[in-house]
Amino acid sequence: MVKQFFFILILNSLLLSASPVFNDFNEYGKSSYITGDIKFSELDNTSVMFIGSNFGIIFDDKFYAGAGIYTSMPNYFSNGEIVESNIKLTYMGGTFGITLGGDSPLHTNFSVLVGGGNATDITANTTDFVLILEPEAAIEFNITNFSKIKLAWSWRLTQGVDAKHVGNGLFGSTFLGGGYGDMNSINLSFIFGEY
Repeated sequence: MVKQFFFILILNSLLLSASPVFNDFNEYGKSSYITGDIKFSELDNTSVMFIGSNFGIIFDDKFYAGAGIYTSMPNYFSNGEIVESNIKLTYMGGTFGITLGGDSPLHTNFSVLVGGGNATDITANTTDFVLILEPEAAIEFNITNFSKIKLAWSWRLTQGVDAKHVGNGLFGSTFLGGGYGDMNSINLSFIFGEY
């Protein structure tokens, strides 16, 4: 799990530094960003970790728009043991957000991901399309002028899961009071870009 996350993080860093598109936006009042993300959440009433990435364009050092993709890891911890998960969720979507107080070292960020993906019951071998709406509230800390760390809380609303063995109830969460078909998540992100 950790190796996969760091692979995504290193790949994102290389893409950011190698692409002239990411470096030439500032003269037009725009810049870009790319992230490596870990989401600690629940799936099928068990703790699970999602890994993924988000990239996009920042407008006027405040508003941003981009896209993200996330997938649940195949294993989770239960009572100190690694257990294989029966449910897998992979989703992607557009991300839209605003950063408040971005000039100070510690600031806030609010965003929403709108998209969809596949929910799979591995034991029953069934897959279904699911709609995702994921609002997020975050605190960001500037490390350098091109990197940040973000700690966030998000609420992942899932709809449209109706396969025989993959129902909305599988995504119900008790973590931080989550309800039927919804998942709370604590997220850690490493952000690279020109700010």
